[in-house]
Amino acid sequence: MEPAATTGAEATTLYVAIEISRKSWLAGIKSPQGEKIGLHTLRAADVAGLKGLIEERRCRAERSLDRAVAVRVCYEAG
Repeated sequence: MEPAATTGAEATTLYVAIEISRKSWLAGIKSPQGEKIGLHTLRAADVAGLKGLIEERRCRAERSLDRAVAVRVCYEAG
């Protein structure tokens, strides 16, 4: 089976899914240049850490692609 074709928006978008709980936050990040989703565990309520992680991954993707990268975030609380 061949991988699905990437659309223009997907090719320049960093996707972030966050699972929020009282003990920790789990962030799954899908980079535009990769197939795998990276999982990152943060302390609960570590907003600065989450923002830093997203910014670092966005900058890395922009350097790799040599173009602007959008960020799309969703979350699940509980």
